[in-house]
Amino acid sequence: MLVKSLYNEVAKDLGISMERVRMIYSAYWNCIRDGIKALDIHDDMNIRDFEGNKYGFYIAKVGRLYCDYRTYKAKNKRLNELKERRNAENNKSKTDV
Repeated sequence: MLVKSLYNEVAKDLGISMERVRMIYSAYWNCIRDGIKALDIHDDMNIRDFEGNKYGFYIAKVGRLYCDYRTYKAKNKRLNELKERRNAENNKSKTDV
């Protein structure tokens, strides 16, 4: 379902404007995005440092969004691999010129 049609359906059900529904829906994700930006995450965190902080968000009627240490390490490893690949490609293109 397209987001606009979802907003429209919710607006009709609740009797409020579609813009108001969009603002309410966006508030959840803005809160999560701002919370994620504020997290103190380093590349070299050990499990004790990681578990000393809370990396989860609860959204009513949706549930809890969280990240465990294993997922953090896997995503961090993947991010580093992508950075290395991008750097290698950039260096290769500079030498080809």
